[in-house]
Amino acid sequence: MNADELKTEGLRLFQAGAYDEAVTTFETAVTAYKTAGDMAGQGEMLNNIGVIRRLQGKREPAQTALTEAAALFVQVGDHNRQAQAL
Repeated sequence: MNADELKTEGLRLFQAGAYDEAVTTFETAVTAYKTAGDMAGQGEMLNNIGVIRRLQGKREPAQTALTEAAALFVQVGDHNRQAQAL
């Protein structure tokens, strides 16, 4: 699967309540977006991971993912998504 397909699959898993599987899929998508040089895509997947971890009550992993997402959004100049990640 390419990065966008992984994103779609991760969202499907999230909506189905399969949170751990969604995180695993989003982590794979982060790598795929990184390989493609797509920092915005990486940030979006890290943001998704952070949201899921927050829903699971896993505060530290959530904060780590969201902080990384925000940093990537700063690098690409997307201040709206930076604010959402924070």
